[in-house]
Amino acid sequence: MNAPPLPQSLASLKPIPIVKGLPIFGHTFALLKDSHGWGTRMNEKYGDIFRYSAFFQDWVGLAGPEAAEFLALDKDNCLSAEHAYRPFFGHLAVTSVLLMDFEEHRKHRQALNPSFKSAVMKTYLEQMHRIFSKSLPQLAIDGTFLFYPAIKQLTLDVATSTFLGIDDHKECAPINKALTDLFDSALAIVRLPLPGTKLRKGLKAKEYLVDMLRSQIPERKARDGQDLFTRLCQSEGADGNGFSDDDIIGHLLSFWLAGHDTLASSLTTLVYLLGKNPEWQQKLRNEIMALKVEQGQPSIDDLKELELCDYAFKETLRHVSPAAHTPRRALKDIAYNGYVIPKGTIVSVGLRHIHEDEKYWPEPKNFDPMRFAPENIPADRHQFAWAPYGGGAHKCIGMIFAQIQAKVFLLNLLPNYRITIPENYELDLQLVPTPRPKDGLPVTFVSLQK
Repeated sequence: MNAPPLPQSLASLKPIPIVKGLPIFGHTFALLKDSHGWGTRMNEKYGDIFRYSAFFQDWVGLAGPEAAEFLALDKDNCLSAEHAYRPFFGHLAVTSVLLMDFEEHRKHRQALNPSFKSAVMKTYLEQMHRIFSKSLPQLAIDGTFLFYPAIKQLTLDVATSTFLGIDDHKECAPINKALTDLFDSALAIVRLPLPGTKLRKGLKAKEYLVDMLRSQIPERKARDGQDLFTRLCQSEGADGNGFSDDDIIGHLLSFWLAGHDTLASSLTTLVYLLGKNPEWQQKLRNEIMALKVEQGQPSIDDLKELELCDYAFKETLRHVSPAAHTPRRALKDIAYNGYVIPKGTIVSVGLRHIHEDEKYWPEPKNFDPMRFAPENIPADRHQFAWAPYGGGAHKCIGMIFAQIQAKVFLLNLLPNYRITIPENYELDLQLVPTPRPKDGLPVTFVSLQK
């Protein structure tokens, strides 16, 4: 990879150190194997900024909360989320706020916000509670099981129920299978739809899902419904005249994909950390059992009372963020901390490096939810020292959805079961496309009912 000549206006700035990799593939395989370890080694050798190639793209790696703030706020509108994500996720959805920038993004985001407000979450909460209360006891029946594939199925069931309003298992099965195939194609190394490849399988799945959703749009526009699909069909849309069919399908697919996979990743890490820290299991259990939930159905106000559960989930996201990086593509040559970031490169910040920085997080390897108690948060902690949901205009629209689902999961699990994991077990993660245990995380739910 050769550095391009600097423009005259930036000639006084330094070129970024280039980390050489394999021909053509660059550092792709090293990142797939252990992206965090590789990034740590690069930071130690090259500092807080370096250039490299991977996944057939040129990248600039940055470090620190200031870098995360620089990317998220993008005060000069010179960093594109669309052009960073499209090479990897562009085939997943026709339309997505992930693949939009600036004014277009603002208009679509504004039109989508009502579907993710706290008041709307009441219906979603009911579906989450119904699925978890029914399914978690079934997981406990057979003793030790692999938690990640089990919770991924449950979060997919929740997403299909809340986003599509479909609960029938037979109807859900082929839909969920297609959605899984589509997501798995996101980081296929072979980016040609050749027979037998993940990309080809994903595109076939997308064709099935798009046809299925498009056929239902007229009915959804005419009927009442609280699911996200129906809400999008009846929304005023970004231009005030309603979303187009492509917009509806694209937004729904992107939320559907992200809404289950990131939760599966986070809940897996949460269960692992609680298994390693049984004293925190008991603290959360005591908090939940002190909550007097009427008729067994929690409300949004009930969940707000679960402060320790909130701290524990935030600490989980600090340990392992489901979105490990926040890439943006430079639309022009950009000055940053005395260096020039060349136009066309993808700029990325590793969140885990920030979340493990001892400057902000003493003893960062420890699981300590009380870091997030208001009285323990230093007044001078950088606002991007904890950024699992991103920030700025692209801050995760599903943040409240994720927080509610995590609490509903804990509310259904901890009063009834004790989480146990194998003695001396350590989590070994595959970090892309989202963090997941390589062995699935063996776990046992031990009944507490007499």
